[in-house]
Amino acid sequence: MHVMFVVNDLSYFAIHRHALAVAWLDRGWRVTLLSGDAPHGAPEIDPRIKLRELPFARHRASPMWDLACLRIILDAVRTERPDIVHAFTVKAVLLVGFATMIMRRKPALVLTFAGMGKIFEPSSAVWAKARRSIVSTLLRRIAKACSPWTTFENEGDRQHAITLGFACVTRSRTLQGAGIDPDLFYPPTETYEGKLRVLMASRMIATKGVDVYIEAAQRLESKATFTLTGLRYEGDSDAMEISVIESAARRGDIDWRGATPINGMGDLLRQHDVVVLPTRLREGFPRSLLEAAACGCALVASDQPVIAQIVRPGKTGWLLSEADSVHLVEALEDAITDPRATRAMGASAAAMVSEMAVDTPSIVRDMADVYEQATTSTLNNSASHG
Repeated sequence: MHVMFVVNDLSYFAIHRHALAVAWLDRGWRVTLLSGDAPHGAPEIDPRIKLRELPFARHRASPMWDLACLRIILDAVRTERPDIVHAFTVKAVLLVGFATMIMRRKPALVLTFAGMGKIFEPSSAVWAKARRSIVSTLLRRIAKACSPWTTFENEGDRQHAITLGFACVTRSRTLQGAGIDPDLFYPPTETYEGKLRVLMASRMIATKGVDVYIEAAQRLESKATFTLTGLRYEGDSDAMEISVIESAARRGDIDWRGATPINGMGDLLRQHDVVVLPTRLREGFPRSLLEAAACGCALVASDQPVIAQIVRPGKTGWLLSEADSVHLVEALEDAITDPRATRAMGASAAAMVSEMAVDTPSIVRDMADVYEQATTSTLNNSASHG
């Protein structure tokens, strides 16, 4: 079996999908990766993966760069002849879909939506509605021409895609996240009795709630300690101004760590009691919350159906009815008032996650089943047109 992954950037692949690729390699499969570069230095990638660079234009439309990516994808599929092409995130899905539409020999196609992306965020703005309509139309055409299998990280996104017409009931599946490594993410073995320790681990964008977190930390810094870590992408219109983050760090409101490598996240999480995600985005299945729960952290996050699967008020944490600093401060004050009860919620969160099929082996098993069905469907379609 030969699998070709197509992703926007190497950092995303290293954090979210590298374990899946390694699982295929360990089965004796070939893996080719088409990826944009890593904006913060090249992460460590298994040398068995054949890497080809894509000139993705991040955070903006660029027909010239998109056309260059399309040509590279076409050439790679035609020369490498993979059995399966697996694309992640909307932009990569569109490019792979276009390429597959014009190929005579079509590989099995698997399209993964790790959240629906900013394009599908609710907005009444004329341009946003027009862009959403255009993308939905293009995705429907890809679905009709290529008969792909689609995977989603929560059932709400899957049903929404089915309603919009670019996912098929019988060729789509919900897999809860990208898988977390049980060897990295597990509860602490020692108890801690000091001041409550709060962490936010996220991309450094406002819509994830970084601005809300900094404001809450400023108001509560004398009552708990606050840590912030994550990647910041230059050129993203939603990126937090680094001056805002650094000013908060200089004031002592937060401990700013910058980006934390994936192999260091488990240790960092075990050094904290509460993890916060006051996101204003429609989330797929937040990896940061799953990892935090596995490491025994209580959770404070926005009230969304997918988040409510793991953030259970009074048991594993607090849900925010509004993703603003007022509600976040209220939840954190409640957590700070009774640290022992808060840490008990963290222990409950770890027990809950241990019973969910969100570990890497479970996700690998489920994705292998998707691959088998996708390749079988493609062989049957080829035979019927033979």
